[in-house]
Amino acid sequence: AGGLEIPSTDNQKATRLPDGRVLLEVRPAKAPAGGRFPYRGGDPELLEATKPTRFLQSDNEQIVALARKAVGNAKDAAQAAGRIESFVAQYISNKSMSVGYASAAEVVESRQGDCSEFAVLTAAMCRAVGIPAQVVVGVAYVEEFGGLQGFGGHAWTQAYLGGDKQGKEGKWIGLDAAFKSSNRGGYDAG
Repeated sequence: AGGLEIPSTDNQKATRLPDGRVLLEVRPAKAPAGGRFPYRGGDPELLEATKPTRFLQSDNEQIVALARKAVGNAKDAAQAAGRIESFVAQYISNKSMSVGYASAAEVVESRQGDCSEFAVLTAAMCRAVGIPAQVVVGVAYVEEFGGLQGFGGHAWTQAYLGGDKQGKEGKWIGLDAAFKSSNRGGYDAG
């Protein structure tokens, strides 16, 4: 009946109450163990999230090489995604808000940027090894950023982990190399 629609996802559940209010329960989704990669299922949305795009050039030779280096011998998708997140947190050495919105290929060359550059490189590297991933834009709470405290615009990556063609259900899990690099731990729905 019109109005505000808040989606239920792996990280939140929206329930419309009888009086019209919405109860929003927010819980970080835990990465399922044992998920394989590359993704071999048939879900069109997930298959699309493994393909290169204009900003996520997951077929770029340098990105593929960095992704393979970061993942190493990981066999579990959650472990591989965590290694990529940690790798990108260290790889971008010039944390600068001066970059407008660079593509993953540009970030590989410059090694600089803010949260959006961390997010595009993380997503592209996940896709390069067959882990469905997307860049997410929203708000995050920080206790200190440039002398300020509160909610601000932020970008991070979500990777689909744990799903396979045997029908095992996966989940979209937040990865945040930018927050990880600044000792803020990393993004999750909490």
